[in-house]
Amino acid sequence: MGDFGADVIKIDDPARPYDISGSLDVNRGKRSILLDLKSDRGREVFWKLVETADVVVENHRNGAFDRLGLGYEDVKKRRPDIVYASLNAFGYDGPWSQRAGWEQLAQATSGIQVRRGGRDGTPTLLPYALNDYGTGLLGAYAVALALHEKNRTGQGQSVDSGLALTAGLLQSPYFLDYEGFQRDEPEGFDVRGHSALSRLYPTSSGWMYLHCNDERSWNGLTALREFASLASDSRFATAEGRKDSDAELTAGLNGIFPSKSTQEWVDLLASKNVSAIENLAPADFRDDSHVREAGLVVTRDHPGRGSADHVGVAPRLSKTPVRLGVPAPLLGADTREILQETGYSAAEIKSLMSAGVVATAPR
Repeated sequence: MGDFGADVIKIDDPARPYDISGSLDVNRGKRSILLDLKSDRGREVFWKLVETADVVVENHRNGAFDRLGLGYEDVKKRRPDIVYASLNAFGYDGPWSQRAGWEQLAQATSGIQVRRGGRDGTPTLLPYALNDYGTGLLGAYAVALALHEKNRTGQGQSVDSGLALTAGLLQSPYFLDYEGFQRDEPEGFDVRGHSALSRLYPTSSGWMYLHCNDERSWNGLTALREFASLASDSRFATAEGRKDSDAELTAGLNGIFPSKSTQEWVDLLASKNVSAIENLAPADFRDDSHVREAGLVVTRDHPGRGSADHVGVAPRLSKTPVRLGVPAPLLGADTREILQETGYSAAEIKSLMSAGVVATAPR
């Protein structure tokens, strides 16, 4: 939301460890204040910030902010129109809401690690924070909906979600169940695709993904002389036959694709309206000139870190231009500025710092 103009103030504990790589990634477009919310004076600063806020976001297990006197009901008494978002690992209903949790635990409890392990039943960690980022996006979506409702009715409300709930949503096809329904689960991290005609294949220069998902695409593929042997094979004459002979068709294609480079195949298949694309490493995608021209990856100068690449803004609005916010600040870099804007004098700020209530850098 900061990329579209919101003034986002990130509150961190002055005693928290500083993960600079994580901060560079998720704190862009935000301002940073280090504030001890467990102290009485720290909570006084919090309440002053709430006076001019539209939204409060917290990410603790159920009840943690209530015990500090900073929960939704507490904030609502002072600001009835506030939108208050709570994001944690296991949501805010039921006994699991009291559990601490992280990305890895949300994966473990939701079936992701079993699914990624494949048919041998050995669970495997998904090596990227799918649920962390997904929950942040769902939280922003919920906040936007609540703000829309507030603009319509003048009323605030609380919204919440959790990593495990996100994990369920992102696996929604695998939660589908009814009498007679069967799903053939791909084989974990060893999987190359879902069928012979939708899978990864090695070429002479690397790998590509072929997606030949209908009769028209199949006819285009077999119109090329390189695939004449498949076109004349009666086992592959119909969609049902290709499904029944999937392993044989996979073997046939595996014998053909290494004869040319990925780009040669991509161009050749495109001439027959068959979809195929080069398989890239993240760094290849990041450095692609077309990706950068589209603004999906941008380079910024970050305080204390120099030039750094990060993902740009994915959604585009025709009448609301993207406003790339400031690069991710060093933790606490905006503490003085935020306190001054909130009405604190220089002497009061000095007193707060001397008492360890606020800081301009992690302790």
